[in-house]
Amino acid sequence: RLVMMLTNQHTIRDVLLFPAMRPEAPVVEAPIVNDANTCKKCGHDIQEELKPAKKGKGMFCIDGNACKQRASERT
Repeated sequence: RLVMMLTNQHTIRDVLLFPAMRPEAPVVEAPIVNDANTCKKCGHDIQEELKPAKKGKGMFCIDGNACKQRASERT
């Protein structure tokens, strides 16, 4: 606890590594993607090549064949 106070740490886990403990992996945040402006099937994001989906839920590629090809390349 003395080391905890001297190093200005909030928890004892940040200071000591007990034999049964493993260091926690740092949390990596995922990049923020604006799904409203990308194709739901392939993820394409060039606005000139997209059309709105029916009922206003998302976007789809105008060229269906190119969309299928891009989707198969992603997987």
